[in-house]
Amino acid sequence: MNILHLDGAWQFRIAGEIKTNAADAFSKIQGLEKNKSARDLQKWIPGIVPGTVHHHLHKQGLIVDPHYSRNELELQWIDQQDWEWRRFIDTTAEDVDSVRQELIFDGLDTVANIFLNDKLVGQSVNMFRQLVCDVKGVLINGRNELRIVLKSPSEYAKKMADKYKHRVADGDWKWQTGEVRLTHRAWIRKTQCHFGWDWGLYLATCGIWQTCRLEIADGPRISAIKISQHHWG
Repeated sequence: MNILHLDGAWQFRIAGEIKTNAADAFSKIQGLEKNKSARDLQKWIPGIVPGTVHHHLHKQGLIVDPHYSRNELELQWIDQQDWEWRRFIDTTAEDVDSVRQELIFDGLDTVANIFLNDKLVGQSVNMFRQLVCDVKGVLINGRNELRIVLKSPSEYAKKMADKYKHRVADGDWKWQTGEVRLTHRAWIRKTQCHFGWDWGLYLATCGIWQTCRLEIADGPRISAIKISQHHWG
């Protein structure tokens, strides 16, 4: 079996157009590197997997430290955007002739569409589940582009709440300074404290939060083992 580990250097950026609230909020942020603008978010930005959008935006000087002062409130636009991550995978003719070719993600946060060479090969809406994508017939000999589009967790949660007629009149989260934001956190399979907690910030980030790999083999994959015991008296 050949295992190509996909952790390490990736790139990420905003997927599609920048929403108005993001552009406005970004332009007001102080303390950024000179000559940075919201349009820089549409360019590919270096990142490390496992990793999250908030962490690497801060690391690249594109947002201020969310843990300082009231900066958290200035960064609420981030989870309202869709983001995408990409990297390239080099494979051989022997790889693409193998019986089993699977992309395996141990954790994607959270609403994910996986594309290999621009073809949709997998979807997930649960950050706590492993996702296995069969890419036989999509993987090519040579360079392959792997791209993961992570939809806004806030928009997804709201969509699910609206679908099932769930309403919260006063808001799910209130800052001590009086600001209120609806979260609908119960409608998404994502770490709940990402939407604010008594000890933590409201940073509903997204990213590839666990290890990932491409497995190529001519034999089956053992995904789980169940042991049954028989006791003879």
